[in-house]
Amino acid sequence: MQIINDDIKKRQKWLAPVRLFFYNIAMRVRKKKYKDAELNDNEKVFLDSGRCKGAWGEIFGNANPVCLEIGAGKGKFIRELSGANPGENFIAMEREPNVLCMATKAARGGFANLRFISGDAKNLEDFFAPGELRRIYINFCDPWENKKKWAKRRLTHISFLNIYKKILADNGAIYFKTDSKLLFEFSLEQFSEAGLILTEICRDIRGRADNIKTEYEEKFGDLARKEILFCAAAFNGRN
Repeated sequence: MQIINDDIKKRQKWLAPVRLFFYNIAMRVRKKKYKDAELNDNEKVFLDSGRCKGAWGEIFGNANPVCLEIGAGKGKFIRELSGANPGENFIAMEREPNVLCMATKAARGGFANLRFISGDAKNLEDFFAPGELRRIYINFCDPWENKKKWAKRRLTHISFLNIYKKILADNGAIYFKTDSKLLFEFSLEQFSEAGLILTEICRDIRGRADNIKTEYEEKFGDLARKEILFCAAAFNGRN
């Protein structure tokens, strides 16, 4: 394990700037003139937690399992996922309004099992009651690689995992995907520390039939020629 960690640290120095370059391009978004109208007038968008917590079954109008993507971006992944699984409900959380409005606009006219939240992962307990989620998806979150003290900002840091555990149902799961080997190894350690059970580890998910690509993967996955790492972690009961 030490040899692997040393190798990761060596390659991190030259991979980090490349990854940051691609990430910044992917996330660079101009202000959208239609943002306010789109977010305020779209009934599928929830800008505050007042009418959400504990009420998602009522909001969707059924008792189907509810799944969440944190940092949904422009929404390609969650749209395809919800379309392929009509027997489940899906929620996309995005904290950047100029990005969220593009996702909500693209989902108009369909996707009855999809809703959107404008918010930050640190406030998830304001939106969800204990045990309300079946799965949580985290795709290509910021790896925060440049400074060690930034580790606590990672969405797979144990402080976030403890939040996820509170809102996940028993036998719920977290699906995590990244192209940062440093973040991936860090996340595996954090999952273990949080008492989550790793049910699957894939060192390169590219080419798998069940891999739904995000916008980031489609634009830069092949160009960067980096492995797409994936793991699933299960939560088997409340501590």
